[in-house]
Amino acid sequence: MQAYLSRTGSDVERPARWLAGWAVVDAAPGTTTATVTVSRRAFRHRAGGVWATEPGAYELHLGFSVADTPLHATVEVVGEG
Repeated sequence: MQAYLSRTGSDVERPARWLAGWAVVDAAPGTTTATVTVSRRAFRHRAGGVWATEPGAYELHLGFSVADTPLHATVEVVGEG
């Protein structure tokens, strides 16, 4: 399972989607549960020589590859401080 982030209207130059986390799942046919950890670091970018986090809404995409992400959620990030 892979997790990707995207941010529409970002003030920061970013890829359309970037890998934010993954989990290895060994499952038989049917339904299973996977836990994917997305660290705070996945939201950061380099600005003026330091790491920063742009506050606001990010879209979280979950699936088997960047082209196959059937699960979506919105994550709201508040400013660091």
